[in-house]
Amino acid sequence: MNFSNTQVTMQPGLYIINGGTVHLSGSAALQGTNVSLYLANSATLDMSGQTQSQLSAPSTGPLAGFVIFGDGSGNNLQAKLSGSGTIVKCW
Repeated sequence: MNFSNTQVTMQPGLYIINGGTVHLSGSAALQGTNVSLYLANSATLDMSGQTQSQLSAPSTGPLAGFVIFGDGSGNNLQAKLSGSGTIVKCW
């Protein structure tokens, strides 16, 4: 999935990224409340340019406190930040 120069508002819930890359570039923005991103099968999150991220994890239930997490299979969890992008809040 590629998002460039756009604002993405995620609805509450669990998002499973099964392989591949979620790429945000340019002035893209990613935001959402009560959101968890599950990176499986070597999936990566790649933010470059002037991207911004403002995500919050669920506060209750089995995913409480988890914003971004991997599948635990021993593969490296990859989240890459480059350029002048920022993670405004990620809690």
